[in-house]
Amino acid sequence: MQPLNTRQQAILERLRAQQYLLIDELAEQMAVTPQTIRRDINDLCDKGLARRHHGGVGLPAGLHNTTLLEREHSEAEAKSALAEQVARHVPNSSSLFLGVGSTMVFVAQALRQHRDLRIITNNLAVARVLCDNPEIEVLVAGGSLRHSDQDVVGAATVGWLNQFRADAAVIGCGGIDLQFGVMDFTPEEAEISRVMAANASETLLAFDHSKWTRRALVKVFPLAQVDLIATDELSSERAARLAEARIHVLASAKTA
Repeated sequence: MQPLNTRQQAILERLRAQQYLLIDELAEQMAVTPQTIRRDINDLCDKGLARRHHGGVGLPAGLHNTTLLEREHSEAEAKSALAEQVARHVPNSSSLFLGVGSTMVFVAQALRQHRDLRIITNNLAVARVLCDNPEIEVLVAGGSLRHSDQDVVGAATVGWLNQFRADAAVIGCGGIDLQFGVMDFTPEEAEISRVMAANASETLLAFDHSKWTRRALVKVFPLAQVDLIATDELSSERAARLAEARIHVLASAKTA
């Protein structure tokens, strides 16, 4: 699949915020012709990332959180950078939980050259990325398939994950709230992250900068339960709050 251009990524970001956009308004705002916007929208719709409407474009029907495919395109450069931080932190011959979400797919890609890893995951996209490295053992949970998220969740998944003890849990999130902590979109996602963190020696939270302003409904756990953070950028205020909570931020996050 061809990567999205900068304009298409901007259209997706606006769609997430506004749910529906007019072609003529987009063309004016982006200083291009309506025909150019229509070509961008046609490409997004062909990829299943958007839905055409008369004179405009919206998100695909039935979307709550965005699909994994859309999230893989969103903030891809930031996710790739923070995934490299995670990979540098993870030694060979270790065991990891990798949780839900598109950021974990980038982490899996960054880990592909590691040796003698044991990965425990409910994320089918993670398993797909790692399946061609015989030096990485991948243990995949069973459970109820979420088609748009390419993972499995539910009581069977949680019970299966509870069998294991790992060196680290690498998890993502739907949003970050300095008061309420790590947030996600559904109780099923939150429970997966909780059980992974409860069964790991350290919890590493990996998220891009957009999660600071993303609203998510379900509380996962307080930030105090996080040991390490991998992210692409931090405001000085947020960095100070994390330091107060004694949460270590991996080295290459930019501070504004």
